[in-house]
Amino acid sequence: MEKILMYPYNRAYRTYVMNEVVDGNKKIESIVSPRGWGFEGETVKCSNRQYIITSEFSEEMKKCSIVWFVEDDNLKLPDNTLLEKVKEAINGGKKIIYTRYKDGEMYLKVSKMLDETKSQIEIIDEKMDDIISFKDYCYEIRVPVITIIGLEERTEKFDVEVALWNRFRQLGYDVEAISTRLDSNIIGIHPIPRFMFEVGMTETEKIIKYNHFIKKIEIAKKPEVIIVAIPGAIMPFDRVNHSNFGSMAFLISMAISSDSSILCSPLYNKTTMDYTEIKEDIFNKFGFEIDYCYIAPITVDGRSLHEDYERKLFEIGSEHVSEALENINQNAISNILIGNNIDEIVEVIIEKLG
Repeated sequence: MEKILMYPYNRAYRTYVMNEVVDGNKKIESIVSPRGWGFEGETVKCSNRQYIITSEFSEEMKKCSIVWFVEDDNLKLPDNTLLEKVKEAINGGKKIIYTRYKDGEMYLKVSKMLDETKSQIEIIDEKMDDIISFKDYCYEIRVPVITIIGLEERTEKFDVEVALWNRFRQLGYDVEAISTRLDSNIIGIHPIPRFMFEVGMTETEKIIKYNHFIKKIEIAKKPEVIIVAIPGAIMPFDRVNHSNFGSMAFLISMAISSDSSILCSPLYNKTTMDYTEIKEDIFNKFGFEIDYCYIAPITVDGRSLHEDYERKLFEIGSEHVSEALENINQNAISNILIGNNIDEIVEVIIEKLG
């Protein structure tokens, strides 16, 4: 099994590291973050080992045969630093996985560099033939669909999805998943199709194409259940913090129906965490019936709201969430940490889907 160095590591890739295996036959060995990002010395615990984050790119590269260049999160890797590391990997004779799709100009520049040196590994989701022709209507999806949505951005929807996906497979179910990410095919989960972010495509076209995308997966893979995680937040908080007005959730809710849904939320202070009215609003707007709420170890920075009217989120310790949950009726509201209670969530879903 070949060994991978991941760079520039950020918390958006913690779930990938915890999964360990990439593309079925490659294993993450080293995770490297740039100096100054604040991750050096931190650990990422997996079932089989513990990773220590380092900034020593050159030293860690000696241990690996592949370098995987991943997307940024809140911090931006300078272009010159990126190109410098790509060249170092090429000169070191390393194979390269490059999934930084969001910066189209830099992606083309790096792709050209890799093509010239024949260094790139192609990791592509399994291609499905055009099983159905494009027609101007949506097909019925006959397989049960589980949707995962976020009350705000960065509420660990992808973490929840991967945990569910793995647990259903462990229980013997044939399950397919579509993520919020563009590079999740590297661990076997379908990425959200890129056309959902295209500017020149109408909303109607996106709805129909997404429906056909799901239908093709249903026909080709014949799963027993499909998990769909939806990017972004589901609704605006105000005119400044509009969260794109929940447009992606609306488009996908028009493309597919949901048989069970999980709502991911930050931990809000001074609240009983009663999501009754929010659940009703979500059902009325999207048709998603919320069966479970996952409280992420994330909270809102109140200072940013008062200073620049912008909602900013920051991570907190999971113990703070556990303490808050001890003071509420968990069974009635169903706000429980995913890491400790994945079996309970799966049980709720299986019982409902019958």
